[in-house]
Amino acid sequence: MRVYITYIRNITSEIWTPEDIAKYGDWTSVPCRAGEARFTLPTISHGAEPTTCLRRRTILPWFIGLQDDLESLELVESGNWTMLSQSHRSLTSMGLSATGWSSIYGTTPYRFPAAVELDGIGALSSALVCRRSWASPSVLADRDLLLGSNIQDIRKYVEYWRKRAKRLFLRAFSQLENAKKRVFGEVSVGRFRYLP
Repeated sequence: MRVYITYIRNITSEIWTPEDIAKYGDWTSVPCRAGEARFTLPTISHGAEPTTCLRRRTILPWFIGLQDDLESLELVESGNWTMLSQSHRSLTSMGLSATGWSSIYGTTPYRFPAAVELDGIGALSSALVCRRSWASPSVLADRDLLLGSNIQDIRKYVEYWRKRAKRLFLRAFSQLENAKKRVFGEVSVGRFRYLP
């Protein structure tokens, strides 16, 4: 079993020295355009522009790998699979980020009252959010299909997945709106709306 201990820190001039800049170059801003997505590893230093006058829509799924024992996370400081699984099932925060540090914005010690589950899209999707074990035969079958070479089967799977995901998302979104109205009434903060 491999164990990695790698805390991610704010990169300061003490860490990224003028000598490093001369050898490797300085940080470069690479903003995503509308509709683009960026996937990275938690062990790669990264950041965001501090302010913007434009509206930002971000989703921060923070994918993190599992080690060979299927319990230890890629970065052991960030918890383990059991903790993530419990968090996803109860719709509560673990209080830790994928880097192992606590959230700088704080977390609520309880489930957000209007939180709803989005479940049943597929075995592999459930494994990605710790609702199903990576050793599940259904998960392994989906994985093998998607990483296989039969393009027609892959396209059929993706097309079916997208239709199912959209249907389940719209149902969950409706449940979210109803829960928000029930819990917060007319004093709820902000309005949710689906932007296709």
